[in-house]
Amino acid sequence: MKKGKTLIIIMLSIVFFIQLIMNFISKNEVKAYKEAIDLSFQYHQHYVDSVDIEIKNYKDSIMILKDSCRAEKYLNK
Repeated sequence: MKKGKTLIIIMLSIVFFIQLIMNFISKNEVKAYKEAIDLSFQYHQHYVDSVDIEIKNYKDSIMILKDSCRAEKYLNK
């Protein structure tokens, strides 16, 4: 009878420790996924910012070309 109780206590202790370990692992996995998502968002934001800069550069180039065309028309009059 005493061996049975001891065995049950040992089994419950093992299950408890396994649950603690699994909980710890799942928290670390969640933290790792969160960090990966944050890094992905930062990369995406950097990409969007670089595209915005390229668009601004193209707009500036177009304005320079328009000004050049106006100047050429003015000089050819």
